[in-house]
Amino acid sequence: MAYEGGEAIFIDTELDSWNMSPEALEKAFALYPDVRLIVLAHLYGTPGKCDEIRAIADRHGALIVEDAAESFGASYKGVQTGMFGDYSIISFNGNKIITGSSGGMFLTDSREDAHRVRKWSTQSRENAAWYQHEELGYNYRMSNIIAGVVRGQLPYLEDHIAQKKAIYEQYREGFRGLPVRMNPIPADTEPNYWLSCLLVDESAMCRQVRGDSNAIYVTEPGKSCPTEILGALMAFNAEGRPVWKPMHMQPIYRNHLFITTQGIARGRTNAYIDEGTAVDNGKWLFKHGLCLPSDNKMTAAQVALVIEIVKRCFR
Repeated sequence: MAYEGGEAIFIDTELDSWNMSPEALEKAFALYPDVRLIVLAHLYGTPGKCDEIRAIADRHGALIVEDAAESFGASYKGVQTGMFGDYSIISFNGNKIITGSSGGMFLTDSREDAHRVRKWSTQSRENAAWYQHEELGYNYRMSNIIAGVVRGQLPYLEDHIAQKKAIYEQYREGFRGLPVRMNPIPADTEPNYWLSCLLVDESAMCRQVRGDSNAIYVTEPGKSCPTEILGALMAFNAEGRPVWKPMHMQPIYRNHLFITTQGIARGRTNAYIDEGTAVDNGKWLFKHGLCLPSDNKMTAAQVALVIEIVKRCFR
């Protein structure tokens, strides 16, 4: 959006899927009826509410760009993600469920648009024996080597999803009795379980303060927070990280418009109604959430060790 000189209006998430809130999206169109493009992301491999968002798009004559980068192989009502957008993308970055170290896929039902994107991605060269250009092009090609690596992995996609799901289920079972919750699985969806995430209950949060690049916390018996848990994991050379920082909280976009179910807010100026009740769901999830080690090659013993480390943080 920024590359093309546009200005994004950010839409709040919802707590039952951690994806775009259809209610907030509808509010945004009521405030800005001239917008004609929606970017829908499926966070952590869990599909958003595709039918509701498509209905909103159709009512307002808007196109959907579906960001299925993290959700390759996941499905909504039996249909795989990547099939719901007018244009969709899937990532093969080094940390994705199928990877070629980089690159990705562009998906569309329009043959004409597919040919145009191929042309743009190869410097917009015309069909001539020499380099001839009649429009601006780019050098966004995926190499043949990366494509070969990806094609070699594709037959194992379902195996990878099964491995990721087993990790998620072991975490969910192992955390029973702790004041935490796993990232939700909405009805009518089958995620690819790309990342297993943890949400600390408000009542069990120790005091935690984050700046733009650092965080501190105060230990409290029986309580913990993402900063403490991530530090404990790091001591065992286990990689975790906070949940993604919402775009409207990023310094580069902090003055952009941000729409919640209750109307307009601006970046980081939005706050809480009261403790535990978020006006800004994305900010609330960022405060309470973290991503757990989720590599599909993890053994059950390694997952059990992560569970034990997290339990110790609440003692």
